[in-house]
Amino acid sequence: MSFLAIKKTLLKAYLDGGFNLPTAYDNRSFEPEGGQPWAQVFINNNMPDPVTLGDKGENEHTGFLQIDINYPINAGDGDALEKADEITNYFHIGRPFNFEEQSIFIKSSGVNRLSDQPAEWYRLVITVNWSARTRRIK
Repeated sequence: MSFLAIKKTLLKAYLDGGFNLPTAYDNRSFEPEGGQPWAQVFINNNMPDPVTLGDKGENEHTGFLQIDINYPINAGDGDALEKADEITNYFHIGRPFNFEEQSIFIKSSGVNRLSDQPAEWYRLVITVNWSARTRRIK
């Protein structure tokens, strides 16, 4: 397994959530539709740690899936908080996600608000901490 397998599993989990938000992804062009809510997804990996020894042992990968949800400014925070609740409830602690041969486990999920935001959007930042194991193949 690989970083690519982990990324595919996390993105599939997000897409399967059916959050109904146009979404921007890394290294792909995206323009928000005039005044409509949208999301941006990032995957951040930590360095893997060995959990078993040997050439064919396992590594543990950890990191976080960041989902920024953006709502029109001056429209209140109710809709954004409702969507944040929907997303964090979906990515609840202990939930596994599987795709092909890769499994991911959710360690925590929560919402925050950045102090530095674009003037035209109200942004909430959802952080989903995850862990996964991969086999070393030599």
